[in-house]
Amino acid sequence: MKIKFLHISECPTGLNSGMGRIQYNWNREIESRGNLLQSIEPAQIGPLKHPLFFAIKAKKYFNNT
Repeated sequence: MKIKFLHISECPTGLNSGMGRIQYNWNREIESRGNLLQSIEPAQIGPLKHPLFFAIKAKKYFNNT
């Protein structure tokens, strides 16, 4: 059975930072087991007036997709 995961993070996934590397490995492991993964990161959200607005914009982005 495939499970759909939603990953929301203020840190971009990649191999250039500590948390980004952890996220990269988690995402790769989730997908290697045949599950579906949707990530919402700063690249999809766009510029923010203040970091506290990230969650609000992430929710709006998710509801529009």
